[in-house]
Amino acid sequence: MFITSKLQSWIQSGLEKRVQLFPDCEIITDDSTDNPKITMIQRFANMSELQLKLSKVELRMKDKDGDIEIDTFIYDPPIHTMDFGSKIEASEDGVFSPLNLNCWIKCETTKLSQVIPDYPGKEIEIDVCGKIQFATKTTKKDKVIEAEESITFKSKRERIVS
Repeated sequence: MFITSKLQSWIQSGLEKRVQLFPDCEIITDDSTDNPKITMIQRFANMSELQLKLSKVELRMKDKDGDIEIDTFIYDPPIHTMDFGSKIEASEDGVFSPLNLNCWIKCETTKLSQVIPDYPGKEIEIDVCGKIQFATKTTKKDKVIEAEESITFKSKRERIVS
């Protein structure tokens, strides 16, 4: 029992060092239609010798002041799995190979026009915060995601011209 807990502790401390989020979480917009798409991409590296599985996602996208929640992204099997494959995507379908330096998780929403109907022509500060969790056969490790981006959306007239 003692050896097993020591081994799990060693693996978990190794995951802390070997699963590294890239410093910049990208927030990309496509406002070419009346229903703009906002995409958040977090890249990371699995530098461990272990296969990692995406085991949980809890992210919130909101305006800078936190007054308006644009969307939530939740993946927590077996309870909540609907967002995976629709609003949440991951490289390698969420099972990341050992020593893979090009892993990513992507969350997309088209809810901006529903929660901020007067967005055209405005600059909106978008914050993304929350965590993603990775699992091996014996342990789990959370990684915190925080990003913010100031985005100026085109007015309806600008979209027609371009």
